[in-house]
Amino acid sequence: MRYVAAILAGGRSRRFGADKAMARIAGKPMIAHVAHALNAEALAVVGHEMAARELGAISLSDPVTGVTGPLAGVLAALNWAVSLNAQWLVTAPCDVPVLPKDIALKLIGAAEDEDVDIAYAETQDGPHALCAAWRPSFVSKLEKLFADGVHTPVRDVGTSKVHVIFESAKDFINVNSPEDLARAAARLER
Repeated sequence: MRYVAAILAGGRSRRFGADKAMARIAGKPMIAHVAHALNAEALAVVGHEMAARELGAISLSDPVTGVTGPLAGVLAALNWAVSLNAQWLVTAPCDVPVLPKDIALKLIGAAEDEDVDIAYAETQDGPHALCAAWRPSFVSKLEKLFADGVHTPVRDVGTSKVHVIFESAKDFINVNSPEDLARAAARLER
C-alpha cells in the first residue's frame, strides 16, 4: 500500500465542551471531513472507538508505554501501518475538518523528494505537526525515545524531517470552540 491514514481522536475536548470528533458540521461528524481529506486506502482512528465505527475504520488504542499524548497515538498508528506493509502513514487530528484535499500526496511527495522520515504541514500561523506523513520504519526510533523516557513535542520529534508549506492557514482551522466550528462550517459550505 502506498499510504494509510490515522486520525488522532484521543483528546478529552475540554475546551470544546463536547465530543469534537462527532460534532456535526455540514451534515456530518467533524471526523468524517478529516477522513475525506486524507483519502487513504485504509483508515484507522486512534482513541475513539465510536468514531472508528462511524467511519468503518480500524479502531486503535494508545500502546501501553507509560507515555501519553499525541505521540502515543502516532506510535499506535505507526505499528498498524507496519503491520499493513504501508510505505507511508499520514496522520491528522480529528478537529481539522477543512484540510486541503491534496494534503496526503503533498506531504508524502515532499518527504520522498527530501528523503526524510517525516513531513509535516506548516502555514504562516506556524507548524501543524500532527498533520504529517511518517515512514512506518520511524516506529523503532519513536519506541526508543519512549523507552528512554523522552516525550518531546510532536514538532520536535525526529531529525530527518521537512516542513511543507501550505498557503492557507484557514485550511487548518483547529476547532476548539463553537465559534471555530461555525468558521469551519462556513469554509466547508463554499
